[in-house]
Amino acid sequence: MAGNSRYFRTPQLSLAQQRVKLLWEWKQLDTRIERGELIATGTVQPSAITRAYRMRLAYREGSSPKAFVIAPKLVRRPSEPTEPIPHTYKFNTPGEERPCLYYPTGREWTPDMPLASSIMPWLLSWLVDYEIWYATGEWVGGGMPHPSIPGEGKDDQEVA
Repeated sequence: MAGNSRYFRTPQLSLAQQRVKLLWEWKQLDTRIERGELIATGTVQPSAITRAYRMRLAYREGSSPKAFVIAPKLVRRPSEPTEPIPHTYKFNTPGEERPCLYYPTGREWTPDMPLASSIMPWLLSWLVDYEIWYATGEWVGGGMPHPSIPGEGKDDQEVA
């Protein structure tokens, strides 16, 4: 049976374990577990030359983690106001877009991975890509289009 991953699963991290890892690596975040959901909020600055962003990370066991940019709001490029922000969910609802950080059906993120060392760095990378796109109109972050996540709503698809 060696090599057959369906027999050897890595246990997923509990909400409490995820919280401890976030508290350890992201001290500026307010991290709590509320009604079965891990919520982390705070301000992050992807690099010394980018803006600081107020963000929220929400994760419920059995679901995909969701990252939200609270402020400043993600906005479309003034020169192309009808063009959606690339690699976002809710791209059809200006002002409600949220970052798409990984290909959900590609198992790039799994529940055994700490949010602190996967989703959080991916969010910062996405924010840098967003700022480059906003300035130049070119998305340099890569990625691929994917269908909407079940239960997220029809317009929750990602734009490549």
